[in-house]
Amino acid sequence: IARVTTINVDIGNEPNIFGVSDPIQRMFNLGFMGAITTTILGSIAWQLVAGSFPIAFLSNPIVYIFLQAALFLEATGICSAAWFL
Repeated sequence: IARVTTINVDIGNEPNIFGVSDPIQRMFNLGFMGAITTTILGSIAWQLVAGSFPIAFLSNPIVYIFLQAALFLEATGICSAAWFL
């Protein structure tokens, strides 16, 4: 994901994006910013859908199975599986 969402600017030969300095451009070239951005957007998307359409989201059979499995694991006391939800 990081390679798809990163910008690889040849430092010294091409202008830096947004006019940032060379050390900051080197950090942008690593791809961490793209990976963090896609991780945040990917995790918040399900929460927004569940918050907007709770009945439709919970009536999905796959979501129901995961919910039941997480609540069962929570009830056993092995770990706090509900935190994953």
